Amino acid sequence: MDNSVNRIQINTNYQLNNVGEKPEGKAQQKEENNKKPEVENKQVAAGDVLDFMNTQAASVRPVENPRVLNISKYVTPEQAARIGGFISQFENAVADGLNAIEAELGNAISDDAKLDLAVEIFKAENM
Repeated sequence: MDNSVNRIQINTNYQLNNVGEKPEGKAQQKEENNKKPEVENKQVAAGDVLDFMNTQAASVRPVENPRVLNISKYVTPEQAARIGGFISQFENAVADGLNAIEAELGNAISDDAKLDLAVEIFKAENM
């Protein structure tokens, strides 16, 4: 079988030595290359890291103009009222959950965590 990639059978990974370089210089050069730069270890808050990563993230989707939907094309007024009732019940249940969490825990957890917990409580009770 013909080796059409490397026809003359030369080892392509072979590197020639630098002319006039002494073996002592090579050993010293290897030691210098193996030294790692000293890095200062310091603690950074996780929120700061996530904020930095969020600002550095590139969006792959172009900015889209928000669409205005005509709801009357998709639902009847009775359905819209029923859906609005469900939404208001959800909002009231989450607000009650937030009040209970605030009374129980105070400022022990962040506002986002409180909201997540209130939504999870709603899901556990209603779904």
